[in-house]
Amino acid sequence: MIYIQKHNSPEVLIELKKKISKGKSFESAIETLKNKNKDVDF
Repeated sequence: MIYIQKHNSPEVLIELKKKISKGKSFESAIETLKNKNKDVDF
């Protein structure tokens, strides 16, 4: 299970949904977000 810190949730989740809806796998979407958001704890 992946937990996203609450203060980052809206932007991160919207971004995640966009990436997943483009057909990316969940894992690769998470990787992309980790690289973009160094301060987010996944």
